[in-house]
Amino acid sequence: MRIPRSSTQGLDRDYGAMTPMIDVVFNLLIFFVVSAGSFTVDRLLTTDLSSTEGTVATLQPPEDSPWATTVELQLRPDDEGRTIVEMNGTPYADREQLKTQLRTLAELGPESPVILDTAADVPLGDLIDIYDACRASGFQSINFAAGAPAAASPR
Repeated sequence: MRIPRSSTQGLDRDYGAMTPMIDVVFNLLIFFVVSAGSFTVDRLLTTDLSSTEGTVATLQPPEDSPWATTVELQLRPDDEGRTIVEMNGTPYADREQLKTQLRTLAELGPESPVILDTAADVPLGDLIDIYDACRASGFQSINFAAGAPAAASPR
C-alpha cells in the first residue's frame, strides 16, 4: 500500500544554505556602519593650499592694523644637517628663541600672514614643529610658499 505524500512536496528545498550568506551580509553591514564613524576629520592643517596657475601670489598684511607685517620663515638645513630658520632675514638656530619671537609678533598682529618657505631636504618633522609653533603663537594665516610649476621639457 502506498502512503500519500504531504502537500508540501515541492517545498523540499534546503533553506539552511542561505544562512551563511545572510551572516556575511550582516557582518559587512556592521563593519561599514562602525568604520564610517571613525574617519579622521582633516582639521589638523587648516592651511589653504590653493593653486595659483603659475602666478606668484604675494600676501599683504591688512591695512587696518599698524603692527601687521608679513612674516617670512625660510627653513633650510645647515652643513651639519640641522634645520636653520630665517625669519625675515634673521637666522635662528635656537627654536625657543624663534618661538618667543613668533609669540611676540603674534601678540602685536595676529592677522599678519606667515609664509613658510621650506627647502626640499628639510625633515618633515621640523616643518611641522615650526607650523605648530606658528599656530600656537596665535597667527591666523599660515601659508606655504610654492615654486612656480616647472615648464614641461620638450622631448
